[in-house]
Amino acid sequence: MTEGHYFNVCNNMIIDYDIDYSDLVQQYPTSQEMIDKWKEDNRKVIFMDNEIIDNPNYEEEKQEEYERMWREDFFNTSLGWVRRKVMVQATGETRDFLYDMKPNLSIGDPIITYEKPDFVESFEPIQHRDRVVTEQFLIECKQQIAIDFYGEIPQQ
Repeated sequence: MTEGHYFNVCNNMIIDYDIDYSDLVQQYPTSQEMIDKWKEDNRKVIFMDNEIIDNPNYEEEKQEEYERMWREDFFNTSLGWVRRKVMVQATGETRDFLYDMKPNLSIGDPIITYEKPDFVESFEPIQHRDRVVTEQFLIECKQQIAIDFYGEIPQQ
């Protein structure tokens, strides 16, 4: 432990380090290494049982966040994952796939889909340009619009 370094803890959460708040927060001695980890990603270091420790759930939490971000940017179909926001190469505009692009699609049109990475070994999706729109794909897009709007597929 390096003399003089400490984390400030309030409501069992690390809020910052090496700033003197006097009695407003609790201060816990720590090392420069722990501060560096916390600065890199504040989820790496946590306060638990009156100690500053490495977060034992860090990797799992990071994967869950990547998964959440992935589901915000993509939706799943029988042809693969589809990017919600698509850049139109001809104009450089970004368009919403479900609301701007889907209405103009016909069965047999080419479509770009992706394989979801595992977020452990791979973070980049594999792109597929050899897929074509099917009737099932159009149904799935319509269902995704309903899920986005209602939170689920409405019962008929």
